[in-house]
This record gives sequence, structure tokens and C-alpha cells, in this order.
Amino acid sequence: MWDTEIIAEVKIDKSGRVVLPAKLRRVANITEGKAIAIAYPGKITIYQPKTSEREIEEWYRKMKEIVLEIRELREEVKWMDGSNKSSKFIY
Repeated sequence: MWDTEIIAEVKIDKSGRVVLPAKLRRVANITEGKAIAIAYPGKITIYQPKTSEREIEEWYRKMKEIVLEIRELREEVKWMDGSNKSSKFIY
């Protein structure tokens, strides 16, 4: 018998493709274009979705924007509390 819960039984088509049922994709957060890892250590195992290069680049871009916003806010706070004598504002 199976040592894990069977969520779905799928068949392989003539081209070797496997269609994962919508319920499984939803539960595992597998969206179109997302890469997954399939291993064969004695039995086929599908691992949680891997992060794609595109997702990493998008995350990096967002983090870079956040860091820049924090730096700008820090400069504003320095000016407001008087700790920065060289203000960029002209009186």
C-alpha cells in the first residue's frame, strides 16, 4: 500500500506529459510556468515547486526598491531630527 496519501492518480499521454489536476495544483500552489522538481530515488517523487529565475528576479527588484525607499526615509528622518547638518533643502 501507499505510504503517503494519494491526492490524484494521473496518466501519461503519448507524448510523455502528465496533467496535474486543478485541486492538486491549487493546494500545492503550482501555477502555469512554475517549475517543479521530480526525483526518482527508487520511486517517483514530486517536490514542492521550485522558485523560477523570473520569480527570483522579481523578488530581487522589489527588495531593491524597498531598500532605496528605506534609504530615502532615513535621510528624511536625519533632516527632521537635526542629526544631518548638511541638508539638501535650501532655506
